[in-house]
Amino acid sequence: MTTNDQIAALAALERSKLAFAPDYIPHGGTSFWGQTRAPLVFSPNLFFEYLEDFIRPQGSSVATTLQPFGWRYTGDGNGNVTSVDGAGGRLQIACTATANDEQYLSLDGFTTGGNDFFNITANSGKALWAEFKVRASSTVSGAYFVGFATYAANAANFMADTTTEFADVGLFGFTIDHDAPTQWIWTHKASGQTVQESTQVVANDGTNDVRLQFHFDGGTTLRVFANDVKFASEYSVNVATFPTGVAMLPFFGIKNPGAAARNLQVDYLKVIQGR
Repeated sequence: MTTNDQIAALAALERSKLAFAPDYIPHGGTSFWGQTRAPLVFSPNLFFEYLEDFIRPQGSSVATTLQPFGWRYTGDGNGNVTSVDGAGGRLQIACTATANDEQYLSLDGFTTGGNDFFNITANSGKALWAEFKVRASSTVSGAYFVGFATYAANAANFMADTTTEFADVGLFGFTIDHDAPTQWIWTHKASGQTVQESTQVVANDGTNDVRLQFHFDGGTTLRVFANDVKFASEYSVNVATFPTGVAMLPFFGIKNPGAAARNLQVDYLKVIQGR
């Protein structure tokens, strides 16, 4: 086969891959987005995307206090959500040195129920990709949550005092347990069910950013990644302990049962879902 024949054959193969969705071009390569064949270019009737880099919009006030525009805050002092230096913008959510200080921030869904923006529904065909680039400040103590939760989660004691156990709400994402502060683990919970937790997905060193990632395939399987490395375990969303079909919002949380200041820095989050 000549070089031209090889090129033509490869082109035909790529066209055949896209025949099922001509308005959709998938990522390639070894990144999380490439491994999961996330949409690179797509028509908005097929997918929608949310990207937040925490760059202050032109004309807004300097974000040294309160929450970013379009987000909803609950906590023990809104001066603890701040804009910090970093390429492209960074947000810092901080606890003071007061025991059981807590700070929660979620995208504002405006209502308490069903028309929030994202959901994972078993066998819906509506795949979802998500990546959060974050940094937890401590390997000694403190509890952190990065992921999705229901509108009702953004309230006092989403993480309980002392134990940091989650309130009885739907959630899925990554957490650092107060009693295991050197590791990020995967967590999910449906209302009325027991929280499910994995072993370590990626280490927390208190210094470097990590990219926490997951992909729902539109059927029943959810796969977890960190820094483009796939976690060994896969999860079914078609079980009672997973909040399938529940409206969700991007959500960040931090709580410190001890008397020491802690913070969570967020560089960006990106979510793509089938419409």
